Amino acid sequence: MARFIPAQPRALEMQYFRDIDSIHTGMVQAVRQNIGLADALPRLRMDADPGEWSFVNAVVATITAGKDRVISLLDTKFEQVSHFNWVQWAREVKAGTGHQLQEIRPWSEPGIDIQGRIWVRDNVSLITQMSGQMDAEFQRVVHDAVRRGLSKNQLKKDILDQIEGFGGVRGLSAEQRADLIATDQILKANSSLTNQRQQNAGVSYYRWQGMMDNRERHSHVLLQNHIFRVDGKPMTDADLKAVGNEWQTIRHPSESDSEASRPGTAVRCRCHSETVFKGSVFDFEGLDEE
Repeated sequence: MARFIPAQPRALEMQYFRDIDSIHTGMVQAVRQNIGLADALPRLRMDADPGEWSFVNAVVATITAGKDRVISLLDTKFEQVSHFNWVQWAREVKAGTGHQLQEIRPWSEPGIDIQGRIWVRDNVSLITQMSGQMDAEFQRVVHDAVRRGLSKNQLKKDILDQIEGFGGVRGLSAEQRADLIATDQILKANSSLTNQRQQNAGVSYYRWQGMMDNRERHSHVLLQNHIFRVDGKPMTDADLKAVGNEWQTIRHPSESDSEASRPGTAVRCRCHSETVFKGSVFDFEGLDEE
């Protein structure tokens, strides 16, 4: 029987990148509009009347409004990933067991809502971290301009230079940071959903499968065709005997890659778990033997 290879959620990754980038671009555009208020300042000085610095509050409010857009985006995004994952899961079940799953209602499966809440929480933190960095850069530029006695035109130029291309983690640009978040987080959501659905079906084991191309991590190539436990515990001698992998020396994915608790959890990992259906609710041959 041909090995089932699930599709990668590339379209969802690209759309999520565009969503995050759009939020950031909207904030930059609003900042551009609001820094014009700096022209009302008589001069740059810290002891100025608070009203003269109203543009500072306007810019901060703009950045905060961008953060608020994130919340409304994420529930819908996770539901899209969940549907994509369910389609892949149904195809794998069909290919591996011949059983055709019935269409389900979104969020109706055990544990899926919890996975969604965790993913939304983590992504709110990641995306608002970007705007938080933007806020911090803005405040730093303003205080530096006052301290150095720069002109208002120079202040506005420095604000735009920092806001439009502020460095994120590892010195990435805002666009690169958005791309990293989008790809990594969609893959992580897809991985956690597969793991949850495997658990729901009583699956005990999965086989690690990678893309095996020139982009594959060496540490993940070493995991190819190794079998691991769905519950995340290390494989025992009894487990290896049960699945016929007595030759296997790696008992847990983290032994080869400290970031990899399962396929798709390390940064931008494209590997997937091939379900071992023996002993699961879809093991109809095993039920007949009993």
